[in-house]
Amino acid sequence: MENSKDFKFFVLRLAADSAVILGSWFVAYYVRFHIFEGGIPGLLPFFSRVSLLVLLIYIYMINRNGLYAGLRSSSWVQELQLLLYSALVSDVSIVLMFYFFFPERVSRLTLILFGVISLLGVTVERKLVNRYLNHVRRKGRNRKTVLFVGYGHHLREYYDRLQLKGDAGLAVIGQVDSGNEELPGVTQYTEEVLQLVHERRPDVIVIGYPASEYRRAQARVNELAEVFASVIFIPSMVLSSLSTRLSNFYNIPVVHVNHINFTHFDRIKKRTMDLLLSSIGLILLSPFFLVIAILIKLTSPGPVFYAQERVSIDEKLFDMIKFRSMRAEPSSERLQWTVKDDPRCTAIGRFMRKTSIDELPQLINVLKGEMSLIGPRPERKEFVQQFNSEIPGYPLRHKVKTGISGWAQVNGLRGDTSLTERIDSDLYYIRNWSIGLDLKILVMTVFKGFVNKNAY
Repeated sequence: MENSKDFKFFVLRLAADSAVILGSWFVAYYVRFHIFEGGIPGLLPFFSRVSLLVLLIYIYMINRNGLYAGLRSSSWVQELQLLLYSALVSDVSIVLMFYFFFPERVSRLTLILFGVISLLGVTVERKLVNRYLNHVRRKGRNRKTVLFVGYGHHLREYYDRLQLKGDAGLAVIGQVDSGNEELPGVTQYTEEVLQLVHERRPDVIVIGYPASEYRRAQARVNELAEVFASVIFIPSMVLSSLSTRLSNFYNIPVVHVNHINFTHFDRIKKRTMDLLLSSIGLILLSPFFLVIAILIKLTSPGPVFYAQERVSIDEKLFDMIKFRSMRAEPSSERLQWTVKDDPRCTAIGRFMRKTSIDELPQLINVLKGEMSLIGPRPERKEFVQQFNSEIPGYPLRHKVKTGISGWAQVNGLRGDTSLTERIDSDLYYIRNWSIGLDLKILVMTVFKGFVNKNAY
């Protein structure tokens, strides 16, 4: 929790969560023993006795995942993911609790019903509570005052996003030490920072300076380290193109630069989706693959498939498989991108490249774990070595597996398009990854990713 202003809303969330969880527990009991047939009757006293333990386990997991922290900057998607994770761990913990510590055997159907009902109930309840809190904050209640200290791109970006998040209940009261880079519409102060803080008593102080003002920023942080307000420092690190994470190394605070928000659980989810969908795709497309293979053999001599060395996660090399779309000549190996009306393309090859059919065998690479369905496009080793030294942020795209499709591709950034924009799109994807985003890109690929004016 951030401070006392959030306490009553913490109590509201806790009470609402508790009511829904307990309600779900008894609804599951009622459905199991009064709607479905079978089961041991007369277990209501036992269910009543253990309901408090069930509630404590569930609330503990919700709290452990930061869902009572009172933070106003998290998105609904992030909250939903944490709710799902909390529910899954809670359900497993409850099952283990009954198995090891209680002689009574609780019906598995009851526990399944409780897991489904509680997750749906808490999700709906949280959404309703969030709407209520947003309404309250738009009315001017439960608001926190924010003072900006400093200037520069990062501070301006923070301010812009705060303005977009109008229902977060954060009211900007001014800016000090602006360095002639005033935030639009924000009151400017010339007083000493500490004096201003004591006079205006802001709830939150946001400090940010350009990278060239590192010492000045450090001095401000030290100066405000012991004020009552919550102090937020925005580090101006050029390399921080992904995200950062603060942790303790034996009580020494350290910042992890270019931290990837992919947990082991996230990687398992993504890999599971890759295995499932690539397997289904290869089975369903196998007759189509046979037709394409025959057309390739009939229109030009040479192999059906073409394997080319590409770079994926951690800059590991792998052989990316494609349908051969060019004549089988040594000149096809020249270090160059395909251009419009490339003379090296075969008749069927030009059509395959335009419709991205030549990419479909990469499902084999996905099945083998060398690629993902969604991710930055894999590039050749020689280009990677060149771009690593020329394009800021380019090496960061190899912190995840490369993909058949990606955020850049579905937004038209293929072929002869801006490399900088493509890198920005790749880094955006890595920063904002979720299963939901992957599914969105898959759907967009069907409508926008296969046929593209820049694909040739």
